[in-house]
Amino acid sequence: MIQKRKTRVQIAIIQDERVLLLHHVMPRHKKAFWGFPGGGVEENETPEQAAIREAKEETCLDIRLEDFRLESLPGNSEFYEKSITFIGYPMAGEAKLGHDPEEGMSDIVRLTDIKWHPLWDEQGMDGVRKEEFVQIRKFLKEKNEK
Repeated sequence: MIQKRKTRVQIAIIQDERVLLLHHVMPRHKKAFWGFPGGGVEENETPEQAAIREAKEETCLDIRLEDFRLESLPGNSEFYEKSITFIGYPMAGEAKLGHDPEEGMSDIVRLTDIKWHPLWDEQGMDGVRKEEFVQIRKFLKEKNEK
């Protein structure tokens, strides 16, 4: 049985003007999309700890989180009440498809591929909500102008 969690985290992992995306397949809904790595915050875990853990599990990367946190409603989620988006940077490891160890989730969502995608290209980023990407880009642009 799948345990409903209050908060989902997702991480825009940035390197060399590219963002790391995972291909998510949802067999029940006959749907697939490219989106950020992420997952549920576990008991006795902060959202920041969850983001670092999820990045490692799903992308095999150790990351450093940027001082960026965007809270929103999770969309059409039957599992989460809110979503928190972070920005992270690879510190160690090689980006490769890891795994999503959520027990009982494989018939709901599976990770099937990984790719680096140009940060400023919205094509092919159907699993990322536009308002999240606008805020991420705005933050990065303002940071680079300093």
